[in-house]
Amino acid sequence: MQQQQLERQTLQSEMAATQLGISKVERDAQQGRAEAAGAMSGRRKERLARDVCAVSLKANQMEALTHTLMHIIGSLRKARKRHLEAAAGMQDKESQMDADSSFLMSSATQALEERP
Repeated sequence: MQQQQLERQTLQSEMAATQLGISKVERDAQQGRAEAAGAMSGRRKERLARDVCAVSLKANQMEALTHTLMHIIGSLRKARKRHLEAAAGMQDKESQMDADSSFLMSSATQALEERP
């Protein structure tokens, strides 16, 4: 009976040692998974930070191009307005020249008719 108790105690101590070993392996595995997840999370954060920087850079470039286009459009509108004003002035000059040429033509015709 003492031998059975001794075997029982030995088995219990071996079982306790095995359970401690198993729990240690489980803790190490959990810790390894946590570290791997943490490393993956860190890499993901770095990748997202790079992506955010790239998108910000592109957004700034687009904004700069938009302002440049706005300035170009504004200058084109001003140039168009000057050309339209010049064209209107040319039309006024044309109508004035038509009136002058009509007057000169009638004066010349009248002078020729009065000439003996």
